[in-house]
Formats: sequence, structure tokens, C-alpha cells
Amino acid sequence: MFDGALLKIGNSEVKRKDILPLILVIICGIIFLWAMFISKVIVNKEIFENSWNNYLVATLAIVLIIRMEYDLRTNENFFESLKKTNTSKIKIYLIILIFIPLLGKMFTDRALMVVLHTIVDKQAISKTEYIKDIREGGGYRDFCYNRIELVGYDMLINGGYVCGVSKKAIKRLKKGQKIILYGDKSYFGFTPKSFSYDEEGKKLKP
Repeated sequence: MFDGALLKIGNSEVKRKDILPLILVIICGIIFLWAMFISKVIVNKEIFENSWNNYLVATLAIVLIIRMEYDLRTNENFFESLKKTNTSKIKIYLIILIFIPLLGKMFTDRALMVVLHTIVDKQAISKTEYIKDIREGGGYRDFCYNRIELVGYDMLINGGYVCGVSKKAIKRLKKGQKIILYGDKSYFGFTPKSFSYDEEGKKLKP
């Protein structure tokens, strides 16, 4: 049967059914990294004003700890595997309590919103923003050269920046200056495609 088929990798044999979850994890990881660190989408910061997702990720961490405690008490193989790693339960619980909420918040605050924004219908709009900072060259995100950071956004979670601004524009822009962004908007976020910063309203590609 398919479930019993084996793949030889190096000196070990792995069941095909064990490969499929690994492939899924890799794909999800790639999507997560793209959404968090590469996508230029500015996430709608109003979605999480009530911070409902904080309770969600905290609940997930507690559920994982309860499940692990259950496995330790009922599954001898799981308990023996834990003993072989020389890792105490306390350390694992601390890792779960710290990293699961952190990753969960990053996922719900940005990664999920970017994916949803990418697949839903969008409309072309313009919106007014103000410049918080201007960065010439690289920096916080090395792939984002010559960027404008916008007032009122979290760089990691919301995005809130425009990359690839021309050197000419960088020299003319100032902190606190009003600019108009043009792009595609959905309920989940906004993708900037161009902007204007002078009285003539001339569009410049970011």
C-alpha cells in the first residue's frame, strides 16, 4: 500500500506518509517568511484594535501544554523520547509559552492578513499618509532599499513602508511630510504601487 511505501534518503528509509506533512510544513514556512519579510503589503492596523488574537494564541499555548502533559502521562514512548533529549518539562513549557504566542501573533497579525489580502478582490484607491522616517540605502530589511516609513504603523507587523524610492525623491522628501499613496486596497490591507508628494500630484513609482 501507499502508506507502507518507503523512500531511501541517505542511509535512512522514510515512509511516504511521513514526507507529505514535511512538504506541507516547508511550503507553509516559505509562505510565512514571504508574508512577514518580503511582501510590501501594508496590513490594516484597525483589524486587531481589540487584540482578540492575543487570547487566541494564549489559548493555543495552554492547549499544547495540556496535550503534552497528557502524552507524558499516557504515552511511554513519548516520555522515553523526552528523557533521551535531556530536556526538562519546564524548559519545554517555557518555550511553548514564549514562542507559540510570539509566532501565533506574527501569523495572525501579518502573515494571515497578507495571504488573505493577496487572494481577495481589491479596489484601486489613493490614501494620505505622513512620513515618519526616510532611509536611504538598505537597513532594517536589506531587500527594501531607499524606503519611506509611515507614521502610525509597526514596521514588522503592519508593514507601513514604501520601498525602492528614487534617489531624487529621497532627497526631496522630509520627515512629517504628507504623501499620497496609490494602490490596491482590500479589507485586510493595502498594496502601494505609486505615490505623489508635490502639489502637481505627479505619480511616482515607489
